[in-house]
Amino acid sequence: MKLTINLVIQISPASKAGPRSSPTRRSALRRPSSTDQTKSSTAFSTGSNNPEHPSGGASRDPKMKTSKSTFVKSKADKLVRFKRRLREFWPNGDWYPSKHKPKNPDCLSILSGMFTLAQRWVKLGRNVDDLWAENGLMEQSINLTDKKIFGQISVSKAKELLGVIERGIAQKEEGKDFVPPLKRKRATTTSDSQLTSCNTPDIDAASYMPEHNVNFAVESSSSSDSSLEICNFTEVGILPPRDPSTRESPPSNSPKPTSHEHSSSPNIGTPSQPRGLEISTVDVLRQGGMLWSNHIWECVQSLTIPLGWKVFDPGFPFTNENHVGNRDRLITSPRHLVFFCHSECHWSLCHVDTQSDEICHYNSSESIAMPLNSLQTWLKANKIGSDMNITDKECPQQKDTQSCGLYTLVFLRTLLEEKEMPLDIDLSLERSYFAEMVAAHRSKGNSTQTEGLSIQVSAPEAPDTPTSGRVEHEVSPEEVPSPAMNLDSPEHEGPSYLSTSQTWPIRKPRLVSSSHLSTTALPLSRLDPDMSIAVQDASRFLYNHLTSYKHAKLIVRQERAMRVDKDEELKSAKRDLELRRGELEVKRQQVEDMESSTTYLDSLEESDLQVRQWLDNYPPLADKSWRKLMDEIVAAADAKRANAFAEGTERISQLEDLHKSLFALGSEVKSLEEEVTARELSLRKLVIKLYASEAELERLRFQRAKVFEDSDVDMLDSEE
Repeated sequence: MKLTINLVIQISPASKAGPRSSPTRRSALRRPSSTDQTKSSTAFSTGSNNPEHPSGGASRDPKMKTSKSTFVKSKADKLVRFKRRLREFWPNGDWYPSKHKPKNPDCLSILSGMFTLAQRWVKLGRNVDDLWAENGLMEQSINLTDKKIFGQISVSKAKELLGVIERGIAQKEEGKDFVPPLKRKRATTTSDSQLTSCNTPDIDAASYMPEHNVNFAVESSSSSDSSLEICNFTEVGILPPRDPSTRESPPSNSPKPTSHEHSSSPNIGTPSQPRGLEISTVDVLRQGGMLWSNHIWECVQSLTIPLGWKVFDPGFPFTNENHVGNRDRLITSPRHLVFFCHSECHWSLCHVDTQSDEICHYNSSESIAMPLNSLQTWLKANKIGSDMNITDKECPQQKDTQSCGLYTLVFLRTLLEEKEMPLDIDLSLERSYFAEMVAAHRSKGNSTQTEGLSIQVSAPEAPDTPTSGRVEHEVSPEEVPSPAMNLDSPEHEGPSYLSTSQTWPIRKPRLVSSSHLSTTALPLSRLDPDMSIAVQDASRFLYNHLTSYKHAKLIVRQERAMRVDKDEELKSAKRDLELRRGELEVKRQQVEDMESSTTYLDSLEESDLQVRQWLDNYPPLADKSWRKLMDEIVAAADAKRANAFAEGTERISQLEDLHKSLFALGSEVKSLEEEVTARELSLRKLVIKLYASEAELERLRFQRAKVFEDSDVDMLDSEE
């Protein structure tokens, strides 16, 4: 029975497969026996001439050899093709650093992945060499892997990181906020200052962010207690937009963090929109932080822009041609245009005089190349100039990595004041100056924009009441007490006097504090004992206010006079400096002329030596008359030589005196330059104090007009 079954199995496939069926297929259809295994091993051990060998004779399949060779050939072609394409980005062939050499440099997955990364990276307007920069995209992707080596996994991680960057840029171009795909952790406490940090892996992204850390406060939409969550992008593996200060202003080359620094919502608007980031410009300036575009714009608004000047938003013109900020920008056609240009976390300033064909570029870090193609395109589109050429102007160079925004503001102020660029910049002084300017500008803006607020006037002797005012609820015109109302009148409903919690209407949120108004300035002997407590308190308040106002007015008057005197002294010092510089140039010209006309002693000695050699070599003369003539020639030569030596010695002495006077004059010019610089710094400090004093005076004037409902401020001034 077993033999019969074997025959059937052996014959039936043969009848179907035909005479060309191989023994390999027949052995696969039956159960192999020990004899078959022996035959099979014998058959496979024979050479290629054996007809039963799979690789020879009639059983050899030609399709197998063709497909295998085709696969090897196509793989080699792909390898050559990808290497050739990578050489387009890295001409020297080093598309990876030596310390990150992969184990298999000819891996097609790695080659194709790097080619795709290079293509996408260049499409973003960046340099392919930055892929392998220190703490760059590739190094971060390698650090995300377990083995910390460069291979297929690290290339895949790099693609994911690059995708996050591309999505952020795309959303910024659409005018939307970039929301990173993070799972934020809700706060667990119930206090008003609940802050939690994102539970994300610790991945350094310092190469994409400024040096200082900026925490983005995100309001939890699902929380009813207004708890906040802090997401620090420098601690997560995704990359935020490069410029949180401009929502609608994509950069020229990359998503930009401005410069170089930049309520409860994370919306970061452009300078023309309300600011959404709770980082005060004054705090950033005083803390020495990096300025973002909204900080720069607020500093610009605090300056006085003269007629004929137009200062554009930081980052303008934007790369996106459809950006709403690029439209209708030149309505009045001013002569001078100023642009804050941004690239690679760096700010620079461009000044364009529309009556010339020159773009004056002031860059505080010449090592950073600033692309100004978009600016040239915008000027050409607006028909400003025929062919604008970019000229890099000499300007102070920054010594750190975060003061570029402050340098551009100093350049702008110098241009607006029509002064020469300073030789150096005192960063602490300039930060204090712009901080005071911004604070004064804010106080002036608050005095004209805020209405309907009231303050609480506290009794100075009440121990349980605060010494400074606090904001109360809004009051209607019906609740405002009339200035003519008698506080002690029995006809008035309510209390017969103002209690310690009585509110007085005021339209300014900056309230009276104990630091400005002393509660003991008015002597008690000057108060009528029959007056009520409220009237006594009001009298003290009025007296203290008028005293502070007079003092502030006197300080402003004195500082203005000092400013005039310092201005005159500075102008006089500058005139002396220019005069000394002119004398120095004249002295230098005299030295050059005398050096060119002076015959030095060594040349005289050489000529005298030549004459003496000629006389010694001349044969002696027998005739007395000729000897006499020769002696006369020698005597004349000696006399001329002596005169030349005397004249040369005198000229050399005069030249040495000129050199000494030139050195002394140069030292005097240098000291005058230092004096002018010191006077400029002193004047700058005085201007800062003057702005602060004027702001304080304006605050007191506004407070007096509102608190006491004074309709004629000038009358009070005359009464004082």
